This record gives sequence, structure tokens and C-alpha cells, in this order.
Amino acid sequence: MKKDYHITCFDAGNYKFGRFPVLNLQKNIVDTVFSADSLKLFVGTLTIDTTKNIVDIKEQIAAPLQFVEIQHYVYYGIAGLIVLILLGILIYIYIKRRRARVVVVPLLPPHIEAMNELEQLYALKLWTGGRHKVYYTKLSDIIRVYIERRYEIAAMEMTSDEIFVNLREQKLTYDADKMLREFLSLSDLVKFAKYVPDEQENELSFKQAYDFVTDTKLTAMDSASV
Repeated sequence: MKKDYHITCFDAGNYKFGRFPVLNLQKNIVDTVFSADSLKLFVGTLTIDTTKNIVDIKEQIAAPLQFVEIQHYVYYGIAGLIVLILLGILIYIYIKRRRARVVVVPLLPPHIEAMNELEQLYALKLWTGGRHKVYYTKLSDIIRVYIERRYEIAAMEMTSDEIFVNLREQKLTYDADKMLREFLSLSDLVKFAKYVPDEQENELSFKQAYDFVTDTKLTAMDSASV
């Protein structure tokens, strides 16, 4: 029987390995047999030619990049790009469909919008439950928004006196100017001075606000002259 051994040694010299034990099997009897002589190993060194210059170790050779080394990254990158494209398409379709569902409702004329809101507010009769401040706040806000749309001034950000100053150039009729002043003055008293108006004043304030819108609404003749 032949047995191969691989021996590594890094120092030069003579080495002895001693006697090798070998298992001997004969007729179901196992016995250990040792080699007669010690195995000797001589390790020599390389002969250095001192007549030549000693040079440094050569640099590593750059091996060309193989596709198999980066194929996983390429596949993952392509898959990620496909997912992003599909996601972008879905978002585009969603936004397009959402915009298609948006129905643009044209604004009502300022006086129509104000009248509708005034009638809805009057139907609530907030003052009957003692909510005078809420009633006059909503009532004055409706008129302020109407003035903003009708005369294009920032009435919601102005005091009552500032509104009167800005409306001077609009040449309101005497009745319209009087109704607006009385209505806004009473609204300020209720909102800021805790004044509690009676039933007749609540009804009158609504009528003044409604009549002011009716008297100052933009007519077809006014639109043609603008």
C-alpha cells in the first residue's frame, strides 16, 4: 500500500520525523508496527546570485473585469429601474384620472352668492338662542365678502371705518350708504361691546344687509360699461 504525505517547511536544515506507526491488520487482528529507521528530511535553500541587482516584488497584474462578477448588480439595477418606471406610470395615471374627476364650478355672481348665504343664515335664527355675536359675525362676514368681490377691495381685512373710506369712490346711493353704516355699526357693538340687540334690531339688520346687496348689485349695464 502506498500513502502520500504533503510536508511544508520554511527553514533550511535536517529534520527527523521519528519512527512512523502503522496499523497492521491480519486475520481480524489489529497490531501497530513501527518503521525501523527514522525518516530524515533535508531542506535546502535557493542559491542567490549576488552578481545581479535585487529588485522589488512585481506589482499585481490587473485582471479584466468579468461580467459574472457584476451580473447580480446589473440584474438588481434593471429590476429597480423597471419598478420605478411602473410606479411613475401608475402615479401619472392616478393624477390624470384625479384631475379628470375635478369639476370646475363657476363662481356665482357676487350678489347671488351673498343673497343665498343671507337667506341660509336667516333661516337659522341664531339670535333666538342668544347667539347674537355669532349671528352678527356671520352676517357682517357675508357682506364683507360681497364687497370684496363686488368692488375688489380687501374688506375682510379692514375695519368698518376703512371700508367706508374705500367705498367713497364707488358713489353709493344715500340709502345704500346709510344701510351699510347702520348695519356695520350695530355689528361692531354686538361683536366688540357685548351689546344685546332686541328682536326688531335683528330683523332690521338682516333687511339692511339684504337691501344693501340688492341696491348695489352689478347689473348687465354696469358690466357693459366696465
